Amino acid sequence: MLSASSGEAATLTADCPKRCKTFRMTKQALTCIAMLCVAGPAIAQDKPEGPVLPDETETTDVPLQPLDPAMPDAEGAQPSEPTTGAEPLPAAVDAGDATGDPSPESAAPADAEPDPPGRRTVLYQRMVTAIDEARYADAVEAARGVAQLTEQEFGPDSIELSSPLDNLATTLMLKGDLVDAEQAYLRSIAIIKQNEGQLSPRLINAQVGLGATYNRAGLYDKAEEAFSTALRLNNVNEGFYNLEQMKIRDGLTETYIGLEEIEEANFHQEVQLEIHQRRLGEDNPETAPAMYKLARWYERSGQVEQSRYMYQRAQQMIRRTYGKESLEMVAAYEGLAGTFERQGLVSESAGSLKKALKIIEAQPEIDRPKQAELLVQLGDLYGSSGRFDTAIAYYERAWQALSLESGYEDLREEFFSEPVRVTGLGWGNLRYAPGDVSDWNLLSDGYVLVRYDVSEKGRVKDVVVIESNPSDLMDRRVAEALRRSYFRPRFADGVAVVSEGLLYRHDFYYRPKDPGRSEDAGKPIEAPDDGGGRLEYPGASDG
Repeated sequence: MLSASSGEAATLTADCPKRCKTFRMTKQALTCIAMLCVAGPAIAQDKPEGPVLPDETETTDVPLQPLDPAMPDAEGAQPSEPTTGAEPLPAAVDAGDATGDPSPESAAPADAEPDPPGRRTVLYQRMVTAIDEARYADAVEAARGVAQLTEQEFGPDSIELSSPLDNLATTLMLKGDLVDAEQAYLRSIAIIKQNEGQLSPRLINAQVGLGATYNRAGLYDKAEEAFSTALRLNNVNEGFYNLEQMKIRDGLTETYIGLEEIEEANFHQEVQLEIHQRRLGEDNPETAPAMYKLARWYERSGQVEQSRYMYQRAQQMIRRTYGKESLEMVAAYEGLAGTFERQGLVSESAGSLKKALKIIEAQPEIDRPKQAELLVQLGDLYGSSGRFDTAIAYYERAWQALSLESGYEDLREEFFSEPVRVTGLGWGNLRYAPGDVSDWNLLSDGYVLVRYDVSEKGRVKDVVVIESNPSDLMDRRVAEALRRSYFRPRFADGVAVVSEGLLYRHDFYYRPKDPGRSEDAGKPIEAPDDGGGRLEYPGASDG
Protein backbone atom coordinates (compact mmCIF):
# COMPACT_ATOMS: atom_id res chain seq x y z
CA MET A 1 0.00 0.00 0.00
CA LEU A 2 1.22 3.49 -0.79
CA SER A 3 1.82 5.62 2.28
CA ALA A 4 3.51 8.73 0.98
CA SER A 5 0.37 10.85 1.32
CA SER A 6 -0.82 9.71 4.75
CA GLY A 7 0.51 12.89 6.31
CA GLU A 8 -1.34 14.98 3.75
CA ALA A 9 -4.54 13.16 4.67
CA ALA A 10 -4.15 14.25 8.26
CA THR A 11 -3.50 17.82 7.15
CA LEU A 12 -6.54 17.80 4.89
CA THR A 13 -8.95 16.70 7.58
CA ALA A 14 -7.41 18.31 10.67
CA ASP A 15 -9.37 21.55 10.43
CA CYS A 16 -12.39 20.02 8.68
CA PRO A 17 -14.42 19.11 11.80
CA LYS A 18 -14.08 22.67 13.14
CA ARG A 19 -15.20 24.28 9.88
CA CYS A 20 -17.95 21.75 9.28
CA LYS A 21 -19.22 22.14 12.83
CA THR A 22 -19.52 25.87 12.40
CA PHE A 23 -21.37 25.41 9.14
CA ARG A 24 -23.68 22.80 10.68
CA MET A 25 -24.61 24.96 13.63
CA THR A 26 -25.40 27.92 11.40
CA LYS A 27 -27.45 25.88 8.96
CA GLN A 28 -29.27 24.06 11.73
CA ALA A 29 -30.36 27.36 13.20
CA LEU A 30 -31.56 28.60 9.83
CA THR A 31 -33.39 25.36 9.17
CA CYS A 32 -35.19 25.44 12.50
CA ILE A 33 -36.21 29.08 12.02
CA ALA A 34 -37.47 28.36 8.51
CA MET A 35 -39.53 25.39 9.67
CA LEU A 36 -41.06 27.38 12.51
CA CYS A 37 -41.98 30.15 10.17
CA VAL A 38 -43.62 27.87 7.63
CA ALA A 39 -45.52 26.49 10.46
CA GLY A 40 -39.55 -26.52 3.30
CA PRO A 41 -41.39 -26.34 0.14
CA ALA A 42 -42.90 -23.10 1.07
CA ILE A 43 -41.41 -20.35 3.16
CA ALA A 44 -43.59 -17.35 3.92
CA GLN A 45 -42.31 -13.94 2.99
CA ASP A 46 -42.02 -10.95 5.28
CA LYS A 47 -43.50 -7.63 4.30
CA PRO A 48 -40.66 -5.10 4.68
CA GLU A 49 -40.90 -3.42 8.04
CA GLY A 50 -40.58 0.32 8.46
CA PRO A 51 -37.00 1.42 9.04
CA VAL A 52 -35.98 2.01 12.62
CA LEU A 53 -32.98 3.39 14.41
CA PRO A 54 -30.42 0.78 15.41
CA ASP A 55 -30.85 -0.37 18.95
CA GLU A 56 -27.20 -1.24 19.44
CA THR A 57 -24.15 0.49 18.02
CA GLU A 58 -20.52 0.60 18.96
CA THR A 59 -18.02 3.33 18.22
CA THR A 60 -14.98 1.56 19.62
CA ASP A 61 -11.93 1.83 17.40
CA VAL A 62 -11.51 -1.83 16.56
CA PRO A 63 -10.18 -3.68 13.52
CA LEU A 64 -12.52 -4.01 10.59
CA GLN A 65 -14.35 -7.27 10.28
CA PRO A 66 -16.72 -8.63 7.62
CA LEU A 67 -20.31 -7.72 8.41
CA ASP A 68 -23.63 -7.88 6.62
CA PRO A 69 -23.76 -4.92 4.17
CA ALA A 70 -26.23 -2.14 4.96
CA MET A 71 -24.94 1.03 3.34
CA PRO A 72 -26.83 2.83 0.62
CA ASP A 73 -23.73 4.04 -1.16
CA ALA A 74 -22.81 0.63 -2.50
CA GLU A 75 -26.32 -0.31 -3.55
CA GLY A 76 -27.06 0.58 -7.12
CA ALA A 77 -23.63 2.09 -7.70
CA GLN A 78 -22.12 1.75 -11.14
CA PRO A 79 -18.45 0.93 -11.60
CA SER A 80 -16.13 3.32 -13.37
CA GLU A 81 -15.23 2.63 -16.94
CA PRO A 82 -11.74 1.11 -17.35
CA THR A 83 -10.45 4.19 -19.13
CA THR A 84 -8.54 7.27 -18.08
CA GLY A 85 -9.92 10.58 -16.96
CA ALA A 86 -13.34 9.48 -15.72
CA GLU A 87 -14.19 10.13 -12.09
CA PRO A 88 -15.10 6.77 -10.50
CA LEU A 89 -18.29 5.89 -8.72
CA PRO A 90 -18.30 3.27 -5.97
CA ALA A 91 -18.59 -0.09 -7.64
CA ALA A 92 -17.42 -3.60 -7.07
CA VAL A 93 -14.13 -5.40 -7.53
CA ASP A 94 -11.63 -7.54 -5.59
CA ALA A 95 -7.95 -6.89 -4.98
CA GLY A 96 -5.26 -9.52 -4.73
CA ASP A 97 -4.18 -8.64 -1.21
CA ALA A 98 -4.90 -6.08 1.48
CA THR A 99 -3.16 -3.32 -0.45
CA GLY A 100 -4.92 -3.89 -3.75
CA ASP A 101 -1.64 -5.06 -5.36
CA PRO A 102 -1.84 -8.05 -7.66
CA SER A 103 -1.08 -11.34 -5.97
CA PRO A 104 2.29 -12.92 -6.88
CA GLU A 105 0.54 -15.95 -8.34
CA SER A 106 -1.55 -13.97 -10.80
CA ALA A 107 0.78 -11.07 -11.65
CA ALA A 108 2.28 -11.12 -15.12
CA PRO A 109 6.09 -11.10 -15.45
CA ALA A 110 7.65 -7.66 -15.78
CA ASP A 111 8.84 -8.38 -19.31
CA ALA A 112 5.57 -9.94 -20.47
CA GLU A 113 3.89 -8.67 -23.59
CA PRO A 114 0.97 -6.28 -22.91
CA ASP A 115 -2.44 -7.92 -22.88
CA PRO A 116 -4.44 -7.50 -26.06
CA PRO A 117 -6.41 -4.27 -26.33
CA GLY A 118 -9.85 -4.71 -24.91
CA ARG A 119 -8.91 -7.27 -22.28
CA ARG A 120 -9.59 -4.77 -19.51
CA THR A 121 -12.93 -3.89 -21.05
CA VAL A 122 -13.94 -7.56 -21.14
CA LEU A 123 -13.05 -7.99 -17.48
CA TYR A 124 -14.83 -4.75 -16.63
CA GLN A 125 -18.06 -5.91 -18.27
CA ARG A 126 -17.72 -9.24 -16.49
CA MET A 127 -17.43 -7.35 -13.23
CA VAL A 128 -20.54 -5.26 -13.95
CA THR A 129 -22.57 -8.36 -14.79
CA ALA A 130 -21.42 -10.11 -11.64
CA ILE A 131 -22.42 -7.13 -9.51
CA ASP A 132 -25.86 -6.99 -11.12
CA GLU A 133 -26.32 -10.68 -10.31
CA ALA A 134 -24.94 -10.29 -6.76
CA ARG A 135 -22.04 -12.66 -7.52
CA TYR A 136 -19.59 -10.58 -5.55
CA ALA A 137 -16.76 -13.13 -5.44
CA ASP A 138 -16.76 -13.21 -9.26
CA ALA A 139 -16.97 -9.42 -9.35
CA VAL A 140 -13.92 -9.21 -7.10
CA GLU A 141 -11.94 -11.52 -9.36
CA ALA A 142 -12.80 -9.52 -12.47
CA ALA A 143 -12.08 -6.20 -10.76
CA ARG A 144 -8.74 -7.50 -9.57
CA GLY A 145 -7.91 -8.35 -13.15
CA VAL A 146 -8.77 -4.82 -14.34
CA ALA A 147 -6.59 -3.33 -11.61
CA GLN A 148 -3.66 -5.63 -12.42
CA LEU A 149 -3.79 -4.92 -16.15
CA THR A 150 -4.04 -1.18 -15.51
CA GLU A 151 -1.05 -1.28 -13.18
CA GLN A 152 0.99 -3.26 -15.71
CA GLU A 153 0.21 -0.77 -18.46
CA PHE A 154 0.47 2.54 -16.59
CA GLY A 155 2.48 1.81 -13.45
CA PRO A 156 1.74 1.41 -9.72
CA ASP A 157 1.56 5.17 -9.03
CA SER A 158 -0.41 6.21 -12.11
CA ILE A 159 -3.62 8.19 -11.85
CA GLU A 160 -5.19 5.73 -14.29
CA LEU A 161 -5.07 3.14 -11.50
CA SER A 162 -7.30 5.10 -9.11
CA SER A 163 -10.63 4.20 -10.73
CA PRO A 164 -9.88 0.44 -10.94
CA LEU A 165 -8.80 0.54 -7.29
CA ASP A 166 -12.05 2.24 -6.31
CA ASN A 167 -13.99 -0.40 -8.21
CA LEU A 168 -11.96 -3.14 -6.58
CA ALA A 169 -12.54 -1.65 -3.14
CA THR A 170 -16.28 -1.44 -3.68
CA THR A 171 -16.61 -5.03 -4.81
CA LEU A 172 -14.59 -6.08 -1.79
CA MET A 173 -16.96 -4.10 0.40
CA LEU A 174 -19.98 -5.75 -1.22
CA LYS A 175 -18.39 -9.15 -0.69
CA GLY A 176 -17.74 -8.33 2.97
CA ASP A 177 -13.94 -8.13 2.83
CA LEU A 178 -13.86 -4.84 4.67
CA VAL A 179 -10.19 -4.81 5.62
CA ASP A 180 -9.09 -5.28 2.00
CA ALA A 181 -11.68 -2.73 0.85
CA GLU A 182 -10.30 -0.17 3.29
CA GLN A 183 -6.75 -0.71 2.06
CA ALA A 184 -7.73 -0.45 -1.60
CA TYR A 185 -9.56 2.84 -0.98
CA LEU A 186 -6.60 4.20 0.98
CA ARG A 187 -4.22 3.28 -1.80
CA SER A 188 -6.45 5.03 -4.35
CA ILE A 189 -6.54 8.12 -2.14
CA ALA A 190 -2.75 8.17 -1.86
CA ILE A 191 -2.32 7.85 -5.63
CA ILE A 192 -4.77 10.66 -6.36
CA LYS A 193 -3.10 13.01 -3.88
CA GLN A 194 0.32 12.18 -5.28
CA ASN A 195 -0.80 12.95 -8.85
CA GLU A 196 -3.42 15.68 -8.48
CA GLY A 197 -3.13 17.12 -4.99
CA GLN A 198 -5.33 16.91 -1.93
CA LEU A 199 -8.22 18.92 -3.39
CA SER A 200 -8.75 16.73 -6.43
CA PRO A 201 -12.43 15.95 -7.09
CA ARG A 202 -11.41 12.34 -7.71
CA LEU A 203 -10.89 12.01 -3.98
CA ILE A 204 -14.61 12.42 -3.29
CA ASN A 205 -15.54 9.00 -4.62
CA ALA A 206 -12.80 7.20 -2.72
CA GLN A 207 -13.63 9.00 0.53
CA VAL A 208 -17.33 8.16 0.17
CA GLY A 209 -16.47 4.51 -0.40
CA LEU A 210 -14.14 4.55 2.58
CA GLY A 211 -16.88 6.06 4.75
CA ALA A 212 -19.35 3.41 3.60
CA THR A 213 -16.83 0.71 4.48
CA TYR A 214 -16.35 2.10 7.98
CA ASN A 215 -20.12 2.37 8.45
CA ARG A 216 -20.51 -1.28 7.60
CA ALA A 217 -17.85 -2.15 10.14
CA GLY A 218 -19.43 -0.02 12.84
CA LEU A 219 -16.42 2.34 12.96
CA TYR A 220 -18.55 5.45 12.95
CA ASP A 221 -15.89 7.93 14.08
CA LYS A 222 -13.74 6.95 11.13
CA ALA A 223 -16.77 7.06 8.83
CA GLU A 224 -17.59 10.59 9.98
CA GLU A 225 -14.07 11.72 9.13
CA ALA A 226 -14.18 10.14 5.67
CA PHE A 227 -17.62 11.50 4.75
CA SER A 228 -16.84 14.96 6.15
CA THR A 229 -13.71 15.08 4.01
CA ALA A 230 -15.76 14.05 0.97
CA LEU A 231 -18.34 16.76 1.71
CA ARG A 232 -15.67 19.45 2.05
CA LEU A 233 -14.09 18.41 -1.23
CA ASN A 234 -17.50 18.38 -2.91
CA ASN A 235 -18.32 21.90 -1.69
CA VAL A 236 -14.89 23.20 -2.73
CA ASN A 237 -15.23 21.77 -6.22
CA GLU A 238 -18.97 22.06 -6.88
CA GLY A 239 -20.28 24.77 -4.55
CA PHE A 240 -22.55 24.58 -1.51
CA TYR A 241 -25.82 23.90 -3.33
CA ASN A 242 -24.92 21.15 -5.79
CA LEU A 243 -27.03 17.98 -5.96
CA GLU A 244 -24.05 15.63 -6.01
CA GLN A 245 -23.59 16.02 -2.26
CA MET A 246 -26.84 14.22 -1.40
CA LYS A 247 -25.25 10.77 -1.27
CA ILE A 248 -22.50 12.09 0.97
CA ARG A 249 -25.04 13.57 3.36
CA ASP A 250 -26.99 10.32 3.35
CA GLY A 251 -23.79 8.53 4.30
CA LEU A 252 -23.25 10.98 7.13
CA THR A 253 -26.84 10.43 8.24
CA GLU A 254 -26.18 6.71 8.59
CA THR A 255 -22.98 7.51 10.47
CA TYR A 256 -24.77 9.73 12.98
CA ILE A 257 -27.44 7.07 13.46
CA GLY A 258 -24.63 4.76 14.49
CA LEU A 259 -23.23 7.44 16.79
CA GLU A 260 -26.74 8.02 18.18
CA GLU A 261 -26.58 11.72 17.33
CA ILE A 262 -30.07 12.24 15.99
CA GLU A 263 -29.81 16.03 15.65
CA GLU A 264 -26.77 15.73 13.39
CA ALA A 265 -28.59 13.09 11.34
CA ASN A 266 -31.61 15.38 11.11
CA PHE A 267 -29.46 18.23 9.86
CA HIS A 268 -27.99 16.27 6.96
CA GLN A 269 -31.50 15.34 5.80
CA GLU A 270 -33.03 18.77 6.37
CA VAL A 271 -30.28 20.62 4.51
CA GLN A 272 -31.01 18.53 1.40
CA LEU A 273 -34.51 19.99 1.23
CA GLU A 274 -33.04 23.45 1.72
CA ILE A 275 -30.74 22.90 -1.25
CA HIS A 276 -33.66 21.89 -3.49
CA GLN A 277 -35.69 24.88 -2.32
CA ARG A 278 -32.84 27.28 -3.02
CA ARG A 279 -32.58 25.90 -6.54
CA LEU A 280 -36.30 25.73 -7.35
CA GLY A 281 -38.06 28.02 -4.90
CA GLU A 282 -39.56 27.30 -1.51
CA ASP A 283 -43.15 26.93 -2.78
CA ASN A 284 -42.35 25.05 -5.96
CA PRO A 285 -44.23 21.71 -6.07
CA GLU A 286 -41.25 20.22 -7.88
CA THR A 287 -39.56 20.12 -4.48
CA ALA A 288 -42.18 17.58 -3.31
CA PRO A 289 -39.91 14.51 -3.84
CA ALA A 290 -37.30 16.09 -1.58
CA MET A 291 -40.01 16.78 1.00
CA TYR A 292 -41.18 13.17 0.81
CA LYS A 293 -37.65 11.99 1.38
CA LEU A 294 -37.30 14.14 4.47
CA ALA A 295 -40.72 12.94 5.65
CA ARG A 296 -39.64 9.31 5.26
CA TRP A 297 -36.51 10.06 7.26
CA TYR A 298 -38.58 11.59 10.06
CA GLU A 299 -40.86 8.55 10.08
CA ARG A 300 -37.92 6.19 10.04
CA SER A 301 -36.38 7.90 13.06
CA GLY A 302 -39.63 7.98 15.03
CA GLN A 303 -40.40 11.69 14.47
CA VAL A 304 -43.90 10.99 13.19
CA GLU A 305 -45.39 14.44 13.73
CA GLN A 306 -42.59 16.09 11.74
CA SER A 307 -43.12 13.51 9.00
CA ARG A 308 -46.84 14.28 8.80
CA TYR A 309 -46.11 17.98 8.69
CA MET A 310 -43.87 17.56 5.63
CA TYR A 311 -46.52 15.55 3.75
CA GLN A 312 -49.13 18.18 4.59
CA ARG A 313 -46.86 20.96 3.34
CA ALA A 314 -46.36 19.07 0.08
CA GLN A 315 -50.12 18.62 -0.26
CA GLN A 316 -50.73 22.33 0.16
CA MET A 317 -48.24 23.19 -2.60
CA ILE A 318 -49.64 20.58 -4.97
CA ARG A 319 -53.24 21.58 -4.32
CA ARG A 320 -52.50 25.25 -5.06
CA THR A 321 -50.71 24.42 -8.29
CA TYR A 322 -52.48 21.37 -9.71
CA GLY A 323 -55.73 20.99 -7.77
CA LYS A 324 -56.88 18.57 -5.10
CA GLU A 325 -57.75 15.80 -7.58
CA SER A 326 -54.33 15.81 -9.19
CA LEU A 327 -52.39 12.58 -9.51
CA GLU A 328 -49.56 14.43 -7.77
CA MET A 329 -51.62 14.18 -4.56
CA VAL A 330 -51.46 10.38 -4.45
CA ALA A 331 -47.92 10.12 -3.07
CA ALA A 332 -48.69 12.65 -0.34
CA TYR A 333 -51.83 10.76 0.70
CA GLU A 334 -49.85 7.51 0.86
CA GLY A 335 -47.22 9.15 3.01
CA LEU A 336 -49.84 10.57 5.36
CA ALA A 337 -51.43 7.13 5.65
CA GLY A 338 -48.11 5.73 6.79
CA THR A 339 -47.76 8.29 9.56
CA PHE A 340 -51.26 7.56 10.83
CA GLU A 341 -50.67 3.81 10.73
CA ARG A 342 -47.43 4.26 12.65
CA GLN A 343 -49.47 5.77 15.50
CA GLY A 344 -52.21 3.14 15.33
CA LEU A 345 -54.77 5.52 13.80
CA VAL A 346 -56.40 3.00 11.49
CA SER A 347 -59.41 5.09 10.40
CA GLU A 348 -57.25 8.11 9.53
CA SER A 349 -54.78 5.92 7.65
CA ALA A 350 -57.53 4.17 5.71
CA GLY A 351 -59.12 7.54 4.89
CA SER A 352 -55.90 8.80 3.29
CA LEU A 353 -55.46 5.61 1.27
CA LYS A 354 -59.07 5.75 0.06
CA LYS A 355 -58.60 9.34 -1.12
CA ALA A 356 -55.53 8.27 -3.09
CA LEU A 357 -57.46 5.32 -4.52
CA LYS A 358 -60.35 7.57 -5.53
CA ILE A 359 -57.97 9.79 -7.52
CA ILE A 360 -56.46 6.78 -9.29
CA GLU A 361 -59.82 5.26 -10.18
CA ALA A 362 -61.16 8.61 -11.47
CA GLN A 363 -58.57 8.74 -14.27
CA PRO A 364 -59.64 8.03 -17.87
CA GLU A 365 -57.06 5.24 -17.99
CA ILE A 366 -56.67 3.57 -14.63
CA ASP A 367 -53.18 2.69 -13.50
CA ARG A 368 -53.91 -0.94 -12.58
CA PRO A 369 -50.65 -1.65 -10.71
CA LYS A 370 -51.10 1.47 -8.58
CA GLN A 371 -54.74 0.67 -8.00
CA ALA A 372 -53.83 -2.84 -6.86
CA GLU A 373 -51.02 -1.54 -4.65
CA LEU A 374 -53.40 0.80 -2.80
CA LEU A 375 -56.01 -1.95 -2.43
CA VAL A 376 -53.38 -4.27 -0.98
CA GLN A 377 -52.25 -1.55 1.44
CA LEU A 378 -55.84 -1.19 2.61
CA GLY A 379 -56.14 -4.93 3.02
CA ASP A 380 -52.93 -5.10 5.03
CA LEU A 381 -54.08 -2.21 7.21
CA TYR A 382 -57.46 -3.74 8.02
CA GLY A 383 -56.07 -7.25 8.43
CA SER A 384 -53.39 -6.15 10.89
CA SER A 385 -56.08 -4.39 12.96
CA GLY A 386 -58.22 -7.56 13.14
CA ARG A 387 -60.83 -6.72 10.50
CA PHE A 388 -60.13 -9.86 8.50
CA ASP A 389 -63.26 -9.96 6.32
CA THR A 390 -62.71 -6.34 5.24
CA ALA A 391 -59.09 -7.14 4.46
CA ILE A 392 -60.05 -10.11 2.29
CA ALA A 393 -62.51 -7.95 0.34
CA TYR A 394 -59.78 -5.47 -0.54
CA TYR A 395 -57.37 -8.26 -1.51
CA GLU A 396 -60.02 -9.72 -3.82
CA ARG A 397 -60.46 -6.33 -5.46
CA ALA A 398 -56.69 -6.09 -5.96
CA TRP A 399 -56.63 -9.54 -7.58
CA GLN A 400 -59.45 -8.52 -9.91
CA ALA A 401 -57.76 -5.24 -10.84
CA LEU A 402 -54.66 -7.16 -11.94
CA SER A 403 -56.77 -9.69 -13.85
CA LEU A 404 -58.77 -7.25 -15.98
CA GLU A 405 -55.90 -6.82 -18.42
CA SER A 406 -53.03 -9.06 -19.44
CA GLY A 407 -49.47 -8.29 -18.46
CA TYR A 408 -49.89 -8.04 -14.69
CA GLU A 409 -49.57 -11.71 -13.83
CA ASP A 410 -46.11 -11.30 -12.29
CA LEU A 411 -47.27 -8.50 -10.00
CA ARG A 412 -50.30 -10.55 -8.98
CA GLU A 413 -48.00 -13.43 -8.12
CA GLU A 414 -45.78 -11.10 -6.13
CA PHE A 415 -48.72 -10.00 -4.00
CA PHE A 416 -50.53 -13.31 -3.58
CA SER A 417 -48.46 -16.39 -4.50
CA GLU A 418 -47.30 -16.95 -0.90
CA PRO A 419 -48.41 -15.69 2.51
CA VAL A 420 -46.73 -12.39 3.37
CA ARG A 421 -46.10 -11.43 6.99
CA VAL A 422 -47.62 -7.98 7.43
CA THR A 423 -47.39 -7.29 11.16
CA GLY A 424 -45.84 -8.84 14.20
CA LEU A 425 -42.84 -8.47 16.44
CA GLY A 426 -39.85 -7.39 14.36
CA TRP A 427 -37.40 -10.24 14.03
CA GLY A 428 -34.60 -7.81 14.80
CA ASN A 429 -35.96 -7.66 18.36
CA LEU A 430 -35.10 -11.35 18.68
CA ARG A 431 -31.60 -10.96 17.30
CA TYR A 432 -29.93 -11.91 20.59
CA ALA A 433 -30.82 -14.64 23.05
CA PRO A 434 -30.24 -14.21 26.78
CA GLY A 435 -27.49 -16.30 28.35
CA ASP A 436 -27.03 -17.67 31.81
CA VAL A 437 -23.35 -18.49 31.71
CA SER A 438 -20.51 -16.28 32.92
CA ASP A 439 -17.99 -17.44 30.33
CA TRP A 440 -17.54 -14.25 28.30
CA ASN A 441 -15.68 -16.11 25.56
CA LEU A 442 -18.92 -17.79 24.54
CA LEU A 443 -20.40 -15.96 21.57
CA SER A 444 -21.98 -18.04 18.83
CA ASP A 445 -25.13 -18.25 16.78
CA GLY A 446 -28.21 -20.37 17.13
CA TYR A 447 -31.45 -20.97 15.29
CA VAL A 448 -35.05 -22.06 15.64
CA LEU A 449 -36.86 -23.81 12.78
CA VAL A 450 -40.66 -23.56 13.00
CA ARG A 451 -43.48 -25.08 10.98
CA TYR A 452 -46.85 -23.33 10.87
CA ASP A 453 -50.05 -22.80 8.89
CA VAL A 454 -51.74 -19.60 7.72
CA SER A 455 -55.53 -19.58 7.45
CA GLU A 456 -57.50 -18.09 4.59
CA LYS A 457 -58.01 -15.01 6.76
CA GLY A 458 -54.31 -14.55 7.46
CA ARG A 459 -54.17 -15.93 10.99
CA VAL A 460 -51.31 -18.17 12.11
CA LYS A 461 -52.18 -21.65 13.37
CA ASP A 462 -50.51 -24.89 14.49
CA VAL A 463 -47.07 -23.47 15.26
CA VAL A 464 -44.59 -26.28 15.95
CA VAL A 465 -40.88 -25.99 16.68
CA ILE A 466 -39.30 -28.81 14.72
CA GLU A 467 -35.63 -28.08 15.40
CA SER A 468 -33.54 -25.65 17.44
CA ASN A 469 -29.97 -25.14 18.60
CA PRO A 470 -29.42 -24.49 21.47
CA SER A 471 -32.55 -26.41 22.35
CA ASP A 472 -35.31 -24.53 24.20
CA LEU A 473 -33.38 -21.28 24.41
CA MET A 474 -35.47 -19.22 21.97
CA ASP A 475 -38.19 -21.71 21.03
CA ARG A 476 -41.03 -20.13 22.97
CA ARG A 477 -40.22 -16.53 21.98
CA VAL A 478 -40.00 -17.31 18.26
CA ALA A 479 -43.16 -19.43 18.30
CA GLU A 480 -45.08 -16.74 20.19
CA ALA A 481 -43.90 -14.05 17.77
CA LEU A 482 -45.32 -16.08 14.89
CA ARG A 483 -48.63 -16.72 16.65
CA ARG A 484 -49.09 -12.97 17.14
CA SER A 485 -48.36 -12.19 13.48
CA TYR A 486 -50.79 -11.34 10.71
CA PHE A 487 -50.18 -12.61 7.19
CA ARG A 488 -51.66 -11.57 3.90
CA PRO A 489 -53.02 -14.96 2.84
CA ARG A 490 -52.18 -16.80 -0.32
CA PHE A 491 -54.70 -16.55 -3.16
CA ALA A 492 -55.59 -19.09 -5.82
CA ASP A 493 -57.92 -18.14 -8.67
CA GLY A 494 -58.92 -14.98 -6.86
CA VAL A 495 -59.84 -16.73 -3.60
CA ALA A 496 -57.94 -16.72 -0.31
CA VAL A 497 -56.80 -20.23 0.65
CA VAL A 498 -55.13 -21.98 3.57
CA SER A 499 -51.35 -22.45 3.44
CA GLU A 500 -50.02 -25.45 5.33
CA GLY A 501 -46.57 -26.63 6.29
CA LEU A 502 -44.82 -23.27 6.01
CA LEU A 503 -41.30 -23.08 7.41
CA TYR A 504 -39.50 -20.23 9.10
CA ARG A 505 -35.93 -20.38 10.36
CA HIS A 506 -34.92 -17.70 12.83
CA ASP A 507 -31.18 -17.20 13.33
CA PHE A 508 -29.90 -15.41 16.41
CA TYR A 509 -26.76 -14.78 18.43
CA TYR A 510 -26.24 -16.40 21.78
CA ARG A 511 -24.80 -13.64 23.94
CA PRO A 512 -23.97 -14.14 27.63
CA LYS A 513 -25.40 -11.59 30.06
CA ASP A 514 -21.96 -10.44 31.17
CA PRO A 515 -19.45 -10.29 28.28
CA GLY A 516 -16.70 -9.21 30.67
CA ARG A 517 -13.61 -7.75 29.08
CA SER A 518 -13.37 -9.94 26.05
CA GLU A 519 -11.73 -8.31 23.07
CA ASP A 520 -14.93 -9.19 21.23
CA ALA A 521 -17.07 -7.25 23.69
CA GLY A 522 -16.78 -3.91 21.92
CA LYS A 523 -16.98 -5.20 18.37
CA PRO A 524 -20.15 -4.70 16.36
CA ILE A 525 -21.98 -7.90 15.57
CA GLU A 526 -24.04 -6.58 12.68
CA ALA A 527 -24.31 -3.44 10.67
CA PRO A 528 -27.12 -1.08 11.76
CA ASP A 529 -30.50 -2.62 10.97
CA ASP A 530 -32.54 -0.11 9.00
CA GLY A 531 -35.44 -2.47 8.63
CA GLY A 532 -34.98 -2.63 4.88
CA GLY A 533 -35.71 1.04 4.36
CA ARG A 534 -32.66 2.76 2.99
CA LEU A 535 -32.25 6.44 2.44
CA GLU A 536 -32.94 7.39 -1.13
CA TYR A 537 -32.70 10.75 -2.78
CA PRO A 538 -34.52 12.46 -5.63
CA GLY A 539 -32.41 13.03 -8.68
CA ALA A 540 -31.94 16.35 -10.41
CA SER A 541 -34.91 15.64 -12.65
CA ASP A 542 -37.10 15.33 -9.58
CA GLY A 543 -36.12 18.74 -8.32
